[in-house]
Amino acid sequence: MYYWMRQPRYYTHPDFVPGYLYGQTYYNTHAPVCPFAFDEVIALLRDNLARHDHKDLNVFYQLLGCPPIDYAYRVGFILGWLAAVIDHGKVPIYPAITRAV
Repeated sequence: MYYWMRQPRYYTHPDFVPGYLYGQTYYNTHAPVCPFAFDEVIALLRDNLARHDHKDLNVFYQLLGCPPIDYAYRVGFILGWLAAVIDHGKVPIYPAITRAV
C-alpha cells in the first residue's frame, strides 16, 4: 500500500510541500481535545487517498471553474496531518487486544 507514497514523483513534486504544510496547519487549527479513534484515522486516510475519489473531486472542481488539485498535494496534506497527530500525542486509540483468536 505504501509503495506509491515512496515514489519520488509525489514527495519531490512542487505541490507536495504546500500540502504537507497545510495538513499540519489544518491539524493545529482543528486539534481535538482527546486522541482520535482508530476508525476516524482510517476513514480520513481512505477518504483522502482514494485515487478514484480524487479524480471525481477534480471533475467537480472543473465544473465549478476551479483549478484541479494535484494528487501529490493530497498525499502531502494527509502525511502532514498524520505527522501532526503523532507529534502532538493524539495517536489513535483502539480497544486493547486481550486474546489471540
